[in-house]
Amino acid sequence: MEWILCRGAQRAPKNARFGRMLCAPTTCAATLVCLLLLASLAHAAPLAILTDVRGEVSIVRGGQTLPGKTGAALSAGDAVRAAAGSATIYFANRAPQTLQAGQQVKIAADGKAGAPSLWHSVYSGVAAGFARRDENIGATVRGGGPKFASVLVALLSPVNSRTLGNRPLFFWALDGAASDFEVTVRDPQGNVVWQVVTTEKQMECPAQPALQAGVRYSWDVLPRQRDANGAVVPLDEKKSLTRWFEVTSSAEVKEMLSQMARLNAELKDAPESVRRTAQAAATAESGFHDAAIADLTDRTLEIEAARGTVQDALAKHDAVVAALDEAGRLLLRRLYLDTRQIPLAARIAPGAESKEPAASEVATP
Repeated sequence: MEWILCRGAQRAPKNARFGRMLCAPTTCAATLVCLLLLASLAHAAPLAILTDVRGEVSIVRGGQTLPGKTGAALSAGDAVRAAAGSATIYFANRAPQTLQAGQQVKIAADGKAGAPSLWHSVYSGVAAGFARRDENIGATVRGGGPKFASVLVALLSPVNSRTLGNRPLFFWALDGAASDFEVTVRDPQGNVVWQVVTTEKQMECPAQPALQAGVRYSWDVLPRQRDANGAVVPLDEKKSLTRWFEVTSSAEVKEMLSQMARLNAELKDAPESVRRTAQAAATAESGFHDAAIADLTDRTLEIEAARGTVQDALAKHDAVVAALDEAGRLLLRRLYLDTRQIPLAARIAPGAESKEPAASEVATP
């Protein structure tokens, strides 16, 4: 924001809030103009985002009635009417609200949209999903299209995320044959912390040596096969990519669980899709991408991949994703992009509804 010195105005001391030089108007009229400018800027700041619009929904803004569109930003003074439809509004300063036919809500300027809070985290997470809905996803992923077949071993969890606790569950998918798997965790210097061989496609982190909170570890999986003589042959060319995870302190986990308990209590009467999306959004904004993905998918992909084939696991994963509302699907797509799980992100289409609002209408966190 640029401030212009007007004729007859004196330079005021550097303003501590805005960090720039402001003019000190010498007339009441100039003061009034500045106040009106600030008021208009405050009015324009998005305080909510409209999602999952179904049927006849409209936005009343400045005396004009506009069609309600999924992903539209809402500012103070806007009113949303669900004449013969429904919609959900995620607010930056209070719990989300779902409107049914015949209901209306007006966006109030109470609270601070930018203040760090549980509901602002929910709003930011949802808005970020919509902001990235048109992001192009490359068609080529490690030698093939957006599918697991070109990878053989794909790490599913934890993937580039903080973990809730110091003993995360490890999941991976296999497209091919292997007799067992060598799972390795390394510290930031590349030193091996522990290495375990298992025949399963999942395992819990060993209790010892204990992983330290605040440390970013890396892990990978090497599939192995036995030759005709029973000797173990590492399939080095089929080794998984390396992913990282960061262990969280017990105090942080306790705080996160407390926040989720509060969220679920306040949303106990909300639709299941809204509660699930809100919980995942708040969790993601705290860096717990893995837990957020689990909230949205019930760990369907990880559990099914551990049981059977990649193809069956992906089919069931897609069915779970299809049941999410638009906000939840876009949030999940954004989480897959953030954690560089591009093949999974490519499987989630933004949806026809998400194409309606112009870029300038989309609420940004």
